[in-house]
This record gives sequence, structure tokens and C-alpha cells, in this order.
Amino acid sequence: MTRSLLAVGKRAARFPRAEQELEKRFKDRRSHGLRVSERWFFTTMLQLVRNLYPGSQFVASRGWLYRCVHRLGIGRRTKTNCKSHSASDRIPAIREWLVGFRRMLCTPLSKTMKMDPTWGRFPPELRFNCDQVPLAFVNDMDRTFDRVGAREVWIAQAGEGAWEKRTCTLQLCFSPNPTRPQPRPAIIFRGQGIRLAETERAAWHPDIDVSFNTKGWANNEWCLTNTPKQLLPAIPGLRGQEALLICDNLSGQCSSEFRSTMKKTCNVLVWNLPAGTTDITQPVDAGYGRAVKQRIGKKLAQWLEDEEHLQKWEIGALKASERRILLTIWVSLIAAVRYPSGELLINWVCRF
Repeated sequence: MTRSLLAVGKRAARFPRAEQELEKRFKDRRSHGLRVSERWFFTTMLQLVRNLYPGSQFVASRGWLYRCVHRLGIGRRTKTNCKSHSASDRIPAIREWLVGFRRMLCTPLSKTMKMDPTWGRFPPELRFNCDQVPLAFVNDMDRTFDRVGAREVWIAQAGEGAWEKRTCTLQLCFSPNPTRPQPRPAIIFRGQGIRLAETERAAWHPDIDVSFNTKGWANNEWCLTNTPKQLLPAIPGLRGQEALLICDNLSGQCSSEFRSTMKKTCNVLVWNLPAGTTDITQPVDAGYGRAVKQRIGKKLAQWLEDEEHLQKWEIGALKASERRILLTIWVSLIAAVRYPSGELLINWVCRF
């Protein structure tokens, strides 16, 4: 908003041919995932001006750099893609997967099988997406207001920063048809879950499936036991009809045992996404999971508005059992579709 209010007309480039070549080299460098620094801009532009405009006087100042990147539509960005290959490099694998996926949807298992004229073998109410989201107790709380020009922006970390690390794993599963009941969210906490007080178990939200294992992750055993349990309540009216579960290449979801278990218990066909493309092809990873984490951060901020809660937070007196209870409540209010906020979130993901 500040930039738009203070916007001025773009100043014409003094060395247009050099800047055009600079833009080409910049695009080529970024297409290979290479970092571009201020020094690279300065040294490359000085070399181009010497070659294309012999005898010209050029000073590679910060003012020139600001105006140049403004003309070229370039800005400072934070690293977001942790994959070893860029999105464009993974497009061929995604296209190949889509061809096979479409072929499967258009091919009936028998001559008597009913096919949807638009969606083929699996209409939207028979399709489910499933993915795991690493979840910390503190989410999306790394920004604050501070004085303009402050050299250091410090935010106190409760629990010495440990609460910002992964506390549990949240498995989300949803269907792109928001009018039907959605599968219950499942949370996997770290630990054995043996020495837990009954008061804590009673305080967990009943709409969340809570389980424990040593690493707090969806291992092979957990996938075989809990994924059918999570999916079955969402398909009571679909018994007798085969459903589709789209998931990533987690080892527990790629095994033949998992496929046969899902087919036998839920009449579900498991279809894995191409490896290394979940951040692009999986709507849970690319949208739903991130939205849930952001809203949990907002719930935590609202919870801290209470003075008693804030005091516990500041002195680090919030127990692990209390954090587990709060996470189950917040996830239920956000991800469960029976609540208004959950309904809005599911509808948004379906449009996405």
C-alpha cells in the first residue's frame, strides 16, 4: 500500500541495451536456481556497459540498482521451494502422471460399470486427498510491529523456542465435495501415551483422533491402522461404491499391504502422486495444511489475550498435557466441517 501511494513514474533506462541483456542473464541464472546478489548486479552491469557503451561513465550505485529492479519487476524474495528441482523441471513427471490418472478415470472395470459422464469412474464425492502436516504448538508468530529502522526485531520465545518445533503430525483428509461429511482430522503426538491422566484424555476434543508413537509421525503401522479408521466414517453412504484416495509417496502409503488393507476395509483405491511433487499437486500440502497452521496461530494469539494465559506463557508454565489439549480443540474448530470456520475452509480448498 505504501509503495502504491508513493509510486512515481519509472525513470527511463540510461543504458537500455545493457539492462535488456542484464535481464536475460538474470532469468537464465534464476532458471537454474542460482542465487542473485547485489554484487552480481553491479559486476555484471559494469561489464555490459563497458562492452556495449565504450567510453561511457557508469556508476553502479544502490540508487541505480533500486531503479533498475523496479523497471524490470524484480524484488527481494525469501526462499520458499526446498525441492532440489524447480517446478518447471517437474512438469514432465506431472504431465505423465496426469495422463495415467485420466486413463484410469476413463477406463471402466467392466462393461456394466456405471461411469459419470463428466468425472468418469470417480465423481467428486468419491475422491479423497490425504496428506500429513508437521504441526508445532507455536505457528505463524514470527512477525510483530516494531519501530521503523530497528536493527534487531526480537520476539520472546516461550519454552526456549522448543514450542516452535514439530510437536505432532496432523493428518488431514478431505473430499472436494463440501456438502458431505469430511473425514475426522488425526493427530499423532510424540511419546508412548501410556502415563496419561484420564482428565487429559477426557479433555481432548471428541472430533479429533488422537494417537501416539515414538517419533510422532505416520509410520507404516500407523497408516495401516488409523487411515481406514479416519476414512470410514466419511463414506457410510458410499458403501458398495469404490472410492479413490490420492496421497503422496510416504512409505506407509506406498506399500502393497496398505493398498490391500484400504481396498478390503474401505473399498478404496489408493493412487499415489508422482514423487517429489507434493507441494504442487497435493491440495492439502499446497493450501489446506498451510491454512490450518495459520489459523492455529490466530487461535493462539486470541488465547494469549487472557492475562492468566499470558502469564503462563511468559514463565513457561504451560504443561505438555495442556498444549496437547489446546491443539486438539483448535484443530477441531478449524478443520472439522461441522463448524462454520471449518465449512469456510473446506469450501475455500475446493475452489483452490
